[in-house]
Amino acid sequence: MAAAEQPQRKSVLESPWYWLYVFAAGALIALMLLGWKFGPRQAQIENKFLGHQAAAEREAGVEAGERESLDRELSTPEHTMINLTPLYVILAVVFVAAWIAVWRQVFLRRTAGSRPDADARPTSANVSNTQVKT
Repeated sequence: MAAAEQPQRKSVLESPWYWLYVFAAGALIALMLLGWKFGPRQAQIENKFLGHQAAAEREAGVEAGERESLDRELSTPEHTMINLTPLYVILAVVFVAAWIAVWRQVFLRRTAGSRPDADARPTSANVSNTQVKT
């Protein structure tokens, strides 16, 4: 009968925080594994853009000393204008926040529930002993 009185604990798999934690971990791992492909491709895209920009400036008749595209260095796979650092930071923050939420939701609830008589209702014997007699 004691088992019927206690509410069933939800599984950690039912928590949206757990799934956010799992997907953020997966995204971080995927970003780390596939990030090496980003640099060369991004450098190629940026260099292509700079070439198009220089051609457009030449076509528009901009003087060589006034061209913005000549002042910029070409992108290399190690040094691009756009990189993956913001994605790493955002995913790391989501990962840590979700981990903290899962830890608080699951593990702190278990330790609170394991305290003896922490949430127990007072019995009639305990109530009668604590009543003030007049």
